[in-house]
Amino acid sequence: METLNDYITSKEAARMLRVTQATMCRWRAENRYNLPYVKFSNRVLYKLCDIREFIKKHQWENENNAL
Repeated sequence: METLNDYITSKEAARMLRVTQATMCRWRAENRYNLPYVKFSNRVLYKLCDIREFIKKHQWENENNAL
């Protein structure tokens, strides 16, 4: 069963993805990347496992190309 500890805020997700909160907001508005989220009151929450999967899925194929 999921608990609140399985979720992170939009700010925390943005930090993990190394993008701004405005970018996260734009991705939600444009339904870009199909990254699932939950609105709870006035907060936007993401599942930590979804963010980790997103990072894994969008990593560079060749580590020599990484910044």
